[in-house]
Amino acid sequence: MRAVAAFLFAGLLPAAALAAGMKDNATAAPETRGLVRSTARVELRTDLAAPLAEAKFLPGMSFEEGELLIAFDCRRQHAEASAADAARRSARVQADSKDRLASRGAAGRDEAQIARADAERAEAEHSAHLARLRGCRIEAPFAGRVVELNARALELAPADKPLIVILDDRRLELEMVAPSNWLSWLRVGAPIEFTADETGETHAARLSRIAAEVDPVSQTVRLIAEFRDAPGRLLPGMSGAARFPGGS
Repeated sequence: MRAVAAFLFAGLLPAAALAAGMKDNATAAPETRGLVRSTARVELRTDLAAPLAEAKFLPGMSFEEGELLIAFDCRRQHAEASAADAARRSARVQADSKDRLASRGAAGRDEAQIARADAERAEAEHSAHLARLRGCRIEAPFAGRVVELNARALELAPADKPLIVILDDRRLELEMVAPSNWLSWLRVGAPIEFTADETGETHAARLSRIAAEVDPVSQTVRLIAEFRDAPGRLLPGMSGAARFPGGS
């Protein structure tokens, strides 16, 4: 929370100055700084040792939920899964055979148990290969846009950073830090008018959450609001003035 407070108020409008301004002009709507952010931002990584076969969406491009974002060249992984499947079926046949022999006294019980354990291990290895194959395709968990792409077709995924970063640019929220003495009148549902510095456009929002604690050093509290209109030209990372009409 302190990091957020430092960002919103540093060089803009410190909490103490804001409170003093309110005292000087009792008729002005209380105002603080706001930061637009996405409700969903995901950094996708992989430990799959396979080159990319397809990376359809580049930074800035939009996608729909369920669309293929990344496909890997998993021919080797498919071959390994096929071999594991064959080993699984072979181990199962051997276990069944040992069970039949043991039931007739032609094989020891320990032999049958070992064969059954081998079959279970082969089954687990096959399941692990199938799970790895599911990582060969990365589909969009929601509709949004690509923020960052750190590998292209024929390249391996980087080990030190996300392969792709995506966010939901349709569901945005407003993050603010306000003086803690606002809690005497501030309530969830309070209307907010946010004007973005970058576009000059004003958007209607409503307070949806108030942080569970006050920062004791800065005497500020974190606020979250939801926009009541379409995002328009708003983008995550934009900042601006957030006014509370009717606040006192």
